[in-house]
Amino acid sequence: MLSIYNERINIAKDLYEPLRTVILVRDFNALEFSLFEHDTVRFVTSEYVWKANKNSNLEGYHVETGRHCFTWQPHGSQFTVLYDIPAYACKFKIKRPAVFDADETLRQIGFDESWVVVMST
Repeated sequence: MLSIYNERINIAKDLYEPLRTVILVRDFNALEFSLFEHDTVRFVTSEYVWKANKNSNLEGYHVETGRHCFTWQPHGSQFTVLYDIPAYACKFKIKRPAVFDADETLRQIGFDESWVVVMST
C-alpha cells in the first residue's frame, strides 16, 4: 500500500517540483470546511506497522509514536493518509447551499455549444 503511494508520489515529483497537497475537510452536517496545504512527502515504509481493524481494513501506525497515520480499504481500493488539521487552516461555513438553474447560468455566461468537442461517446 505505502509503496504504491510512494511510487505515485515519485511520478508526480518527477513532473512537478515542488509538489503540494491541498486537503479539504468537510463536516457534512454543518456545512463547515477546513482547507489547508502542505508539502507532499514520501513515507519511509519501515517506520510503520500495519494492523487489520474490525472492518478488515489495514491501518498503518507509526512505530515510534503509535499514531494512526494511514487506512487502506482494499475492498474499495481507497488509501487514506490521516493529517491533523493545523491551526493555520482556512475554516469556513456555507450558510445556505447555493441552488442555481444550470440553463440560466449557461445563458448568463453566453455559453456556446461550439466550446465543447466530444472526443468519444
